[in-house]
Amino acid sequence: MYVVDPDGKLLGIAINHEIASERMQQYMRDRQFPEEYSNRLMEVEKTSSNISVDDPRTAYPVEMADMFKEGYTTIVPIIGGGDHLGNVSLVTLAK
Repeated sequence: MYVVDPDGKLLGIAINHEIASERMQQYMRDRQFPEEYSNRLMEVEKTSSNISVDDPRTAYPVEMADMFKEGYTTIVPIIGGGDHLGNVSLVTLAK
């Protein structure tokens, strides 16, 4: 699970497994997602579930898509006072 602000800053992280992707490990160390990915998240205006690893909004590393064929992402926008304050991204290995 990731809690992400509009600028891609990781405000909260809860992961129950090792991250094998060096790129993802760097994001976790920096507590920051890239701007392009953050912009995609901010385009989500209502809860989107069962996003596959082939979708550009997936939270799974693109280079590891073959490993996570059954991986799905759910993106929940955080709305407060009419403003899109960020997102919660939930990941699972089954629908």
